[in-house]
Amino acid sequence: KINNNLEKKDSIIFLIVMYIFTILLPEIAYFFKINIGFNIPLSSYIFIYFYGNYIINKSVSNKFKKFSYILGVITIIYVIYIAYNETYVLSLTYTSTPIILLSNFVILLLKDREITKNNSVGHLIKSLGICSFGIYILHQIFINIVFNKYKLQTLLL
Repeated sequence: KINNNLEKKDSIIFLIVMYIFTILLPEIAYFFKINIGFNIPLSSYIFIYFYGNYIINKSVSNKFKKFSYILGVITIIYVIYIAYNETYVLSLTYTSTPIILLSNFVILLLKDREITKNNSVGHLIKSLGICSFGIYILHQIFINIVFNKYKLQTLLL
């Protein structure tokens, strides 16, 4: 309700501030091995939830779409490079900038191409979309209970 009731400009400002403080600053701190002095638990996941809702429910400009497609292609090349060279593991965590850019690319591509129309593929995508939040929450519960209890490294799996 919060995201849907905000004006478009307010949503954009909120998302930019959330991105800077929950994704970008921790990534910069990791790269430069500095302590930024604060951490808001789960805030990056809240950002992703709000951002996904914004992309799906608000109209975005063609300029933003083109920029997102270019960043998406660059990010695909970057991820392939990382996977091939096995470098910078943090960049492939759930809430990292490359993963957010790839998610943005896929969401806009599906939305722009109207793949979710009323056909069999569209129904499958909508069904997966409806289930995905519940699956994601269960996945996080599983990781937090099982992996943390047995001190397993999730990034290595």
